[in-house]
Amino acid sequence: MFQIQNDSHVVAFKDDKIVGYLSWLHTTEEITLAWQDEAAPLVVAKNPTAIVVTILAVDEPSFIRPIL
Repeated sequence: MFQIQNDSHVVAFKDDKIVGYLSWLHTTEEITLAWQDEAAPLVVAKNPTAIVVTILAVDEPSFIRPIL
């Protein structure tokens, strides 16, 4: 819900049907690296320097590049 409320998402449509969804968080490289090492949670940063894709869902693999 956070990403929708903060315009951190895109929705892909084809023939009036939703065929893809992508959302992300604004964070820092340090937070991202700690999260990857399972040392800390992934959180939004006040002064972001990085973006982490949190959800990517598509109906067909061919929709991945266009939504990115």
